[in-house]
Amino acid sequence: IYIGELDELLHKIRDVRVAICNTIMTAHLVVALEERAIPAVWVLHEWWPKEMLVDELTQRNDRNTTPEVVARALATCRLTVCVCAAQRDLYAPASAAVTFVGVPSPAAGWRVGALPPERRPLTLLSLGIVCPRKNQHWAIEVFRQFVGARTDVRLLVVGARYTRSYEIEYVKKVEAAAEGDPRIEIHPVTTDVDQYYRQSDALLFTSINEVTPMV
Repeated sequence: IYIGELDELLHKIRDVRVAICNTIMTAHLVVALEERAIPAVWVLHEWWPKEMLVDELTQRNDRNTTPEVVARALATCRLTVCVCAAQRDLYAPASAAVTFVGVPSPAAGWRVGALPPERRPLTLLSLGIVCPRKNQHWAIEVFRQFVGARTDVRLLVVGARYTRSYEIEYVKKVEAAAEGDPRIEIHPVTTDVDQYYRQSDALLFTSINEVTPMV
């Protein structure tokens, strides 16, 4: 595994035949690879029309990707992979394939230590990166209004991440909304989402906008 800038990597590895670029934020790399006659397979996840693209990239302090760079990449990429037909229609790449996103059913059986439904509180789940777009603080506010003084209900908020500054700030906002309520659990990001699906009776999906969600 080599990590570094594109020119540095291509200097180290002289026989690159194809590159896989992941997310719309690698559009500049798609363009740079094509200029070097290296074909790219570009996997898109986002659903960002031009105005939203600018807003999302500004939040991420991404100065490499602009609507113009994205348009050039869409026009020149050898194969752009979309996760649904509607996303393909939105971006209209010159060469496209659709690989549909799906989530397998959770594995059968209960995780060790997990309580079966009849022995645990009614459990609601809010699953996804904790960030303003996914609106978890509102999920907590609505949950607390809904349950009142009940003690037989709980809310699992899964996806707290401490990478970007706006995510860290929003996690604090979510924690403040919970006000230490013992019925609300806030968990970090995980690769084992099945354990939370198996514990849950209902999914709260409170996003302000979504791309092509896997939840």
